[in-house]
Amino acid sequence: KINYKEQTWYGGGNAGPCFEVLVDGLEVATLVFMNLIEDPDGNVKVNNTSYSKMPLEVVDTGYGLERLAWLTQGTETVYETVFPETIEFILENSKSHDKKMHDVYSLADHTKCLAFMLGDGIVPSNAKAGYLARLIIRRALRFMDSLKINLNLSDIVELQLNILSNDFPELKKARNQIVEILDLETEKFYETVERGERLIKNMIEKNKKIDEKTLVDLYDTHGIHPDIVKRVASSTGVDIKIPENFESMVAELHSHEKKTEKKKTLKLDLSDTRLLYYEDEYAKEFDANVIWSGKIENKFAIALDKTLFYPEGGGQPADKGFIKTESGKNIPVEHVERIGNVILHYVKEEIKKGEKIKGVIDWNRRYSLMKHHTSTHLINGACRKLLGEHVWQAGSQLDVDSARFDFSHYKPLTIKEIYEIEKLANEFIKKNINVEKIWMDRNEAEKKYGFRLYQGGVPKGKKLRVLYIKDVDVEACGGTHLNKTGEAEIIKIQKTERIQDGVIRIIFSAGIHAKKFIELEKNIYKKAADILSKFYEIRDEKNISISLKEAANVFSISIEQLPKTLDRFVKETNNFLQQLNEPVFKEKTDNLGEACKKLFQSWKKYQKKLEKKREKIINDLSNNLINQMQKIKSIGLIADVLDTDEKTLASIADNIGGKEKAVVVLGNKNGFIICASNREINIDCIKIIREAAKLLGGGGGGKPNLAQGGGPLKHKIKEAVETGKKLLIKEIDNI
Repeated sequence: KINYKEQTWYGGGNAGPCFEVLVDGLEVATLVFMNLIEDPDGNVKVNNTSYSKMPLEVVDTGYGLERLAWLTQGTETVYETVFPETIEFILENSKSHDKKMHDVYSLADHTKCLAFMLGDGIVPSNAKAGYLARLIIRRALRFMDSLKINLNLSDIVELQLNILSNDFPELKKARNQIVEILDLETEKFYETVERGERLIKNMIEKNKKIDEKTLVDLYDTHGIHPDIVKRVASSTGVDIKIPENFESMVAELHSHEKKTEKKKTLKLDLSDTRLLYYEDEYAKEFDANVIWSGKIENKFAIALDKTLFYPEGGGQPADKGFIKTESGKNIPVEHVERIGNVILHYVKEEIKKGEKIKGVIDWNRRYSLMKHHTSTHLINGACRKLLGEHVWQAGSQLDVDSARFDFSHYKPLTIKEIYEIEKLANEFIKKNINVEKIWMDRNEAEKKYGFRLYQGGVPKGKKLRVLYIKDVDVEACGGTHLNKTGEAEIIKIQKTERIQDGVIRIIFSAGIHAKKFIELEKNIYKKAADILSKFYEIRDEKNISISLKEAANVFSISIEQLPKTLDRFVKETNNFLQQLNEPVFKEKTDNLGEACKKLFQSWKKYQKKLEKKREKIINDLSNNLINQMQKIKSIGLIADVLDTDEKTLASIADNIGGKEKAVVVLGNKNGFIICASNREINIDCIKIIREAAKLLGGGGGGKPNLAQGGGPLKHKIKEAVETGKKLLIKEIDNI
């Protein structure tokens, strides 16, 4: 029996009439005539939400092919029809005596989903689709634990890949990447579980309960699933109630784009500006007419009938330059923006409507931005070739002297990977490949190049400006670009960082700015090598960039901070050697990175050695002073001037005051004085120090049981200590 059902569909910001096909009560097909888009000013209401008509109407057709197969095969559930091999594999490897078929079916379904998600390039993270991927991975791991399956999650997903690869051969190419992602995510999950159990116990001990809000926070912030919370809580006698729709609640937090407040846009009833920067990206000046003049937010602005000035957009800053008026005056252009199809130029002074002007762009600035923009695409192509097809642009921003490129990747880049990306990008430059900029019909472009076109976002309109660099990159891009890759001259990666879970940032420069950075690296390297030469002789260096990055990583700093940091570590190590009466060592090393590792190890070694020596000195001096200690009313009194540094003196005073029922006043030849007392003795050390330090021409402070001070009159230190001693005797007598 076939039934047809009509209703209204809505979701994801769209809505429209819906037509469903049901066979014996089972929905097997749906057609959504999507013609509405969510709009607060819209005049159509669906489920209490306002919508307006879409400019492009879509028929979204969905056929339940798996359900049709189930109908024809008649198995107990749809899962036996869709996943026969996977279900058999799961049951064979499950060591659970109570095999819950719900868990078996869910694991089969989840692993197929992961094969497609990860195969399509989704990287697990804490946002949007990446968050859903992580959610599914962690659910699958919990099902495996429940079924007592002693395999890796990647083993089951690999089985799915083998089954699916006949129909989806592209999944095979991503096999290694999928396995690596799953193994990394599995490791993260069990580390989270271990940390989570401690956190839950602390929470229960403190609050005696865990409410729904805390459950969501534990999962959303710490990755701790409520099943784990319930298990740990029950072991302490606390019962936890988990909402049935818990995972939907959490997923909802991460599934939507953040709503941004729409800026009020200026509406200008003007003809479209002719975009000369697309006709000739290398033109430097042009003639035009001023068709509008006015003020926007108290700034002078003009619109021209045509322009070479590129407006800010797509990560590329606006062009700068000047407008030459009919009177011969050069007025700076401070900013350029696009309002609809009109380009607005913000200028320093008023320019009247109707004037004929000459526009001149700052060519050096524009050309540098062009080099960086094209180089961004070269780095994108290099990353995708070397790291995998999952690499997807997550953002970019150009500047005159550098640029940044953000992309999806599941782990931080190694120094070797950074070097290989830079090397491949520079090989693209050496090949001097044509950079084609082609206007194409949207449907034709999508058919030819696929949705990778939209890495930088989905532009509006039926026509797309497609940037195509053969065997490197293809993308819908409205920026200004070079004609050949060779014009970029050279690319230099300055820095990489993980800016959020699943997103890596590469900061780089191209052309003359790359050459400047290379010179900077050489200077930093020379300074670093000179500083290290006290202890290390570095053999011929093969790659300065790699060595500098390795050296900086030793101390977790940028390469710019390296000379200053090395200077400190070399001086401190040398100081340790002098205090230990040990000779200065000299070693040969292969590179700067190795020398820095050895320096850091030596610094830690001699610091530890000196600390042990200091501890012995402190104990020996403390014991000597205790042996000579004067007793007054069963309270020990020590007063002396020692030939030692302030840190050691403070440690001695604290050491004696901590383990003996005694009071101490000590000084050194630097005019430093300290007073300490055992906590059981009611004496105010601050008062003693302030009086004694007056003789030194200074002052002091601290805590009642430990205070210190000093002054410039160092020659009076014995007198100051003696004064402190007399005051302590007086205090003891009054106890």
